[in-house]
Amino acid sequence: MKQIRDENRARRHKLSAQLHSDLLNSILSGDLGIGAPLPTEHQLSDDYGVSRATVRAALGKLKDDGYIDSRRGSGTFVKEREDPQVLRAFAPMSSLRDLEKCFEARSVIESEIAAIAAERRGDADVAYFADHLREMKRLLDLGELHTSEDTAFHLRLATITDNPYFKSILGSLRPHILIGMNITKTLPRGPRRVHVARSVTEHERVIDALIAGSPERARKAMREHILLSQRRLFHGT
Repeated sequence: MKQIRDENRARRHKLSAQLHSDLLNSILSGDLGIGAPLPTEHQLSDDYGVSRATVRAALGKLKDDGYIDSRRGSGTFVKEREDPQVLRAFAPMSSLRDLEKCFEARSVIESEIAAIAAERRGDADVAYFADHLREMKRLLDLGELHTSEDTAFHLRLATITDNPYFKSILGSLRPHILIGMNITKTLPRGPRRVHVARSVTEHERVIDALIAGSPERARKAMREHILLSQRRLFHGT
């Protein structure tokens, strides 16, 4: 019986994480703009085939992170988050050189985010890391890209730091990050699978350092992950 309860709990956690990831990506990509209403709990429950409690858990996480707000009698809406001055600081990307600059900035910013996250991660974060790796490996086995799962992981680390400026910066960079991921989608099947497999391995190294609570290892692993992703994208190695 305990095994069944544990399996059911793990399944609910996974479904809640997937719903959270899908909604978060819709918000950050602009598909759900500021002030836009989210689907009702009933609709999300039907669409994902999950309980209302699972839906509430996902929405609760988005609300805690400051992405949505509920209005009694009106529903749930996307909340304004980033400082407009921060958003305007990032010019539209117009060339591959701009994309390289984006990778360079990420290698500095996200390596420090990972170092801080290694110091501040809690038990719930460690459980999330395990789920994240399982999902990444599942998608790899299916031959699918892991765009949503990948970006959700990087945003989770920013959330763990409990520093809203890190979350704001990554949210602002997201459209530029997606350009790189969309380029990956155009690679032939073989090179694309190699890219994804190596990315999964690199995430695993970052997670090992996070779980160990080692800021130095986490900083190094994240920096290597981003720079290796850049090299694969631009040089195919």
